[in-house]
Amino acid sequence: MSNFRSGSWGVFSSYVLRRLLMIFLPAALLTGGVVLALYYQDLTKEHRLYEQAGAHLVDLHTDIIDRELHAVQSDLLYLSEQAVLRNFLSGSQKSKQELEAEYVLFCRQKGVYDQIRYLDATGREQIRVNYNDGRPGIVAEGELQAKAGRYYFAETMFLDRGQVFVSPFDLNVEHDTIERPLKPVIR
Repeated sequence: MSNFRSGSWGVFSSYVLRRLLMIFLPAALLTGGVVLALYYQDLTKEHRLYEQAGAHLVDLHTDIIDRELHAVQSDLLYLSEQAVLRNFLSGSQKSKQELEAEYVLFCRQKGVYDQIRYLDATGREQIRVNYNDGRPGIVAEGELQAKAGRYYFAETMFLDRGQVFVSPFDLNVEHDTIERPLKPVIR
């Protein structure tokens, strides 16, 4: 038997429920707020770590590219000062074969240059060595091309001795046609 009538139980349970909500709801909101604040703080720290890692990766790649470009510049300055090139420029036909042999050797040993060219002051190729997937070869006289109309030749002609032109990435063009498969290059 119960001392409470059914109506009293309803009032009591309503009172307990209100009292419980008055205590529990603020505690739950406070706890939820703290958890949410901690979550956003953690999320912010994680984003900062990703940003720092991304910035570090960009800096690392920038250093790598700078070193590679410096090595290319060093190679180019070396090639421009070769005694065999000076002999070739003096007009000796035998020195052309020696220069071609030097370019083949250089291309094979370095393994990073798709083509090594000597262009004369009019923009005409006088010598070109193609890497050919590790089997460098001299391009035949009849296959040599005029490059005077190409932007990189025009830009290079404005440089002083010892300066180096670095082109943006573009696609290699052979005989006025973009080479296939596509081959991005820096000149």
